[in-house]
Amino acid sequence: MKKIIPYIISYLIVFTGGAVFFGFIRHTAASPYFNFKLHTTLSLDELTAKLQQIGLSAPSVQLATVAYTPKFTSLISSFVFYAVVFAAFLGLAYLIERAISKPRP
Repeated sequence: MKKIIPYIISYLIVFTGGAVFFGFIRHTAASPYFNFKLHTTLSLDELTAKLQQIGLSAPSVQLATVAYTPKFTSLISSFVFYAVVFAAFLGLAYLIERAISKPRP
């Protein structure tokens, strides 16, 4: 049981840190209550015309174009992210294991 405890503690630390990090990322400063993402194949002019047809005027709608990253770049960034998380997990487990198994005088 003494060998499992460092992994459990380090998992909880890394999981909590990741949850807090992604919680901070999700909050946007522009409009926190009415912020929507719309995935469409329409051009910006066509989308503006469609939104104005349903009654959304230009001042109440902020449109932004998003450039999507290629799949290979997304794969590499995901790999680097998970490698950093795994390294943090193993590093914390090693440090906690050393702290627990240190001989007490």
